Amino acid sequence: MTELNVLLVEDNDDDRFLASRAMKKLSRPVRLEIARDGAEALRRLQGSCDAPAPELPALVILDLQLPRVDGMEVLQQLRQDPATKTVPVVIASSSDHPTDLDRCRQLGVAGFIMKPLDVAPLEEIIARMAG
Repeated sequence: MTELNVLLVEDNDDDRFLASRAMKKLSRPVRLEIARDGAEALRRLQGSCDAPAPELPALVILDLQLPRVDGMEVLQQLRQDPATKTVPVVIASSSDHPTDLDRCRQLGVAGFIMKPLDVAPLEEIIARMAG
């Protein structure tokens, strides 16, 4: 089974640790990369003027409450960029505010996971992505 490249965009140390632990329990091997804020995630996904974007991840797990550039702005920029508009994004949040959920759905997220991340919802989303 091929390794799944996942980018976790999360600023909280505890949530990063819990997400990493959940990823290790998945039935599919995962190569987890971390971005600690929205600006770092955009550089990683879109590159910068002095460095092109590396290979895109198979999945982005995105927190909405991030420093520098918040998760909603990251999601909007990804959807506006032809190179990243089809990258599957899962929102990981402790908020289930209807306005946030509706906006994320409009921007075509692959799913929502409540924090702290748990293995079962991650497995379900990954299985759905694999078809």
